[in-house]
Amino acid sequence: MCWQRRLMIFPVTITSPRWTGGAGCGRRFDRTIKKAIAEGRRLTVKEVDAILDAHKSKALAYRGKVIAKNETFQALEAGRYEAVRQALENPDVAKGCADGNIT
Repeated sequence: MCWQRRLMIFPVTITSPRWTGGAGCGRRFDRTIKKAIAEGRRLTVKEVDAILDAHKSKALAYRGKVIAKNETFQALEAGRYEAVRQALENPDVAKGCADGNIT
């Protein structure tokens, strides 16, 4: 049993440091967790699986956004580097830089 499932199955109270108030999968399952706590029962395997699936889905979406942002910045920087390299290879640009006549 993975540690996430073990953490969700064992009963916790809202004042417990393990209770995060729905961090990781939004507030979608707060009512289910609070109800289980109020009834003094453990979450069912089905409930835990639903919570973990929602968390995995959200984590995967976040990972995709982070990767996309990183790739975008790398492509932008490569484009800048290539533009500067081509500009410095152009003799007119290089002469203008040496004379201080950059327009």
